[in-house]
Amino acid sequence: MNDNTKVQDAYKYYQPDNNYLELSNFYKVNVMEIKPTTQDINENIFEEDLSDVIDKLVNLYFEETNKGKEERERKKFLLNNQTSSNSIYLFGYFNYHGIGTDINKQIALGLYQKAAELENFVAQFDLACMYLYGAGTDKNYNKAFKLLEKLSRRKHTYGMKWLGHCYKFGYGTVKNMDKATYWYKKSSSLGSKYVLNN
Repeated sequence: MNDNTKVQDAYKYYQPDNNYLELSNFYKVNVMEIKPTTQDINENIFEEDLSDVIDKLVNLYFEETNKGKEERERKKFLLNNQTSSNSIYLFGYFNYHGIGTDINKQIALGLYQKAAELENFVAQFDLACMYLYGAGTDKNYNKAFKLLEKLSRRKHTYGMKWLGHCYKFGYGTVKNMDKATYWYKKSSSLGSKYVLNN
């Protein structure tokens, strides 16, 4: 049975009326077997084609769900492990997107803030986007700008791209097309494919 057949079988089994679609006990999975590592992803998360990683995560999701793991175990683990910035971020992500729970962007905001304070760059980026778009909070261009500056100093190319947008449109700063162009080019020179049209 190939991977596509497994996913199709799992999809047929987990129809929405069964209410089984959820990640469960992800912390018991040996994530060291999944490549690329978080260190590899850290520098190139938005530039590389992540379809293989996403496919593996979806397959992992269905495999774990098929093993009959319970949602309350996952929630209990995440609630009891609030010292890891990744666990905090992930719990926020689940709340933001309604994975295994109702969508609650206010809870997600608080969890993203906590993970961002622990220097989790993905939480910092998602938090900046929440501030830019006013998702789960009021728009706050100043906070978004500060987070994007911090990410750009860490050579986070998507942060650089969005910092360019801040300069281009005057979000949290004075409009400055020279700085916008600088950050777009900097992001592009580090491999970002998403700034070529700006």
